[in-house]
Amino acid sequence: MATIEAATQAVVPSPPTLASRSRRNSLAQILILVVTSSGIIVCARQVPNALHWSGVQILGAATLAVSILIAELFPLHLRHRTETESFSVTDVMWTAGLLLAPHSILLLSVGSGVLASQLIRKQPVRKVAFNVGQFVLAIWAAQALFALIPHGGPLDSATWGAAAAAMALNFVVNQGLMALVISLTANESLRSVVLDSLPLDVLLAVGHVTIGIVAAVLWTLAPGGVLIAAVPVMLSYMACSGWLRSVHERDRMQDLYRAGQVLLERLETDGDFRAFLELVARMMDATEAEIVILRDDAMVIHDTSGKVSEIPSLDQDMTPVAHGRGEAVDTRQAAVIGEPWNETGVLAVYRSKPLTETERSLLEALATQVYVKLRHSAVFARTVAGEQELARIISSSSDGILVIGEDLRIRSWSPAMERITGVPAGTAVGRPLGDVLIAPAGEDDVWGFVGTSATERGERVETGSFARADGTVGWIRFSRSALRSPDGEPSGVVVVARDVSADIQAEQAKTNFIAAISHELRTPLTPLKGYLSMFATGRMAPDAEGAGESFAVMLRQTERLENLINDLLEANRMQTDQPAVRLEEVEMIALVAGAVAESAEVSGATVLFEPRASQTVASADPLRVKQVLAGLISNAVKYSPPGSPIVVETARDAGCCVVSVKDHGEGIPADLLDRIFERFYKVDNGSTRSTGGVGLGLYIAKQLVESMGGRLWVASKSGEGSTFSFSLPLLGA
Repeated sequence: MATIEAATQAVVPSPPTLASRSRRNSLAQILILVVTSSGIIVCARQVPNALHWSGVQILGAATLAVSILIAELFPLHLRHRTETESFSVTDVMWTAGLLLAPHSILLLSVGSGVLASQLIRKQPVRKVAFNVGQFVLAIWAAQALFALIPHGGPLDSATWGAAAAAMALNFVVNQGLMALVISLTANESLRSVVLDSLPLDVLLAVGHVTIGIVAAVLWTLAPGGVLIAAVPVMLSYMACSGWLRSVHERDRMQDLYRAGQVLLERLETDGDFRAFLELVARMMDATEAEIVILRDDAMVIHDTSGKVSEIPSLDQDMTPVAHGRGEAVDTRQAAVIGEPWNETGVLAVYRSKPLTETERSLLEALATQVYVKLRHSAVFARTVAGEQELARIISSSSDGILVIGEDLRIRSWSPAMERITGVPAGTAVGRPLGDVLIAPAGEDDVWGFVGTSATERGERVETGSFARADGTVGWIRFSRSALRSPDGEPSGVVVVARDVSADIQAEQAKTNFIAAISHELRTPLTPLKGYLSMFATGRMAPDAEGAGESFAVMLRQTERLENLINDLLEANRMQTDQPAVRLEEVEMIALVAGAVAESAEVSGATVLFEPRASQTVASADPLRVKQVLAGLISNAVKYSPPGSPIVVETARDAGCCVVSVKDHGEGIPADLLDRIFERFYKVDNGSTRSTGGVGLGLYIAKQLVESMGGRLWVASKSGEGSTFSFSLPLLGA
């Protein structure tokens, strides 16, 4: 008959979820409790009958119990992951007892014999309780069916049929309970547990029942003839033993193949040996398996639970062979991992019996596989570290890097390229560079040629412009070189790009500034030179008629030249320090009215003042306020059509006095509103050349307003004019 015993190690290819495992364990505990309780109840009901046994019956019960005990002490085992199914010849005694012994003697003999064998073999308490209860219930069911079938004595053929039917029920109950508890505790399907040993179980059951019936007949005819039945029992035991050995070797080969797969099926920087060690423990019939690796002057220990421990190796003579954490009651047997001259660690198993030569060779083969695994993991770890380091270098580089394949499509797009162009890698990769970077209208389009062979266009440095999503223009200066495969064949182009937008914009600003300052300096110098030449050559006398007007022109041009120089000096001073302002209490309406009148007189334009608030006393520098306002009015006059009025307003808003200057010029494009306050920047429209200037007026005005605690801004629409406004904090607001 089959029982369950503690397996040496669990091997679960695909662990169930925690909830599923808990549910199955709960069901297994309930099943064990029910079977144990039922067995106790059945045996307890036979105790009153046992009290009336005769001496012969007591001797028979003892003999039967001892026979069951001896048979149970020499079982054959078949592993089911976390459980072990054990086979014995006890059902021979059960069949004979069913024919010869009273019910109470057979039941109590089975219970006591199995209980004694389980205790002697030191099985866990729950397995002892389940096995005893299982056998008692199975034989009780057989007795019940045997009693229902009409039969005669042991020599009656009808009795043999009844005994065969009863033992068949015994087989079903016994195998069903055993398979069910193994299925629940080992996480195997009930079908697989039953089919795993069903042919052997049926064959043994038929043989043992037959031998039991023959033994009962021989005992009835001549008690000494029962010894003849021992021969087929021994043959059955030997046949079963040989079959189980073949099954064990088959499973061991399958586990060896699976161990190699588990060990090398994936690359990783930190090895996970749990599944491998579970298989090793199963193959070696060990209670525990572990891998001890010497790494950086420490012992790293992996075991079947998945736990990894690191123990400092304080003793320089300590080796992995002499260090482990397995169960001390067992013998630790190990195989070296690594070459004889370079010991990396050991693969160890814990089992009570020494390894055979075959098992030793198998353990050494498994240790070799672990060494290969460690080598692969080390190479993989170095590769991953190298890739991560390269990725960090590329991501930290201010220069962009991109790779274009032979199909002229982008294969790689570094984070710096994302920052430079504003195009995410997900958008760029897989597309031609000319579709990602688009040259602005009127600019040379170099992007369509970047992906061509570096040898065709040369490995020179080039510069290209591209339009950003926000409408601005950027410039990239790049170099490229051929990307070659390991065998030296061209496989693409590597492009290293640098954002030079700021450099080119600064260069353009410098060029524009030089052109503007040259023009602005030449404008006043030309009439000055002309009039002075006339006076120097005598073509015009200082007291001649019209000379006064000439002197007035020269004075105005000199003032214009002086203002230009002052603006340049003011802008340079603002770059290095805050402009000098003297804050005082200022009535803004009166101050603005005076500034408007002066500007209107100087420019000759129509400037209207519309105060929309009263009592606007602010903290400001009156000279600087007049300078800002004069600059804004002068700017409005320059960019407005002749004869159109300039409107100046004052208002209160959020504790500030707001002064606005509104013109009716062409307006400013929306994308240039933020740039007009930059140094030397001038809006490039049709009036730029006619109005002159070097682009410092608005820059100076903004710096002056901000130094007084206010702010300067503009609102404009193309074709509808512009409104420049600045605010200053009111006193007592």
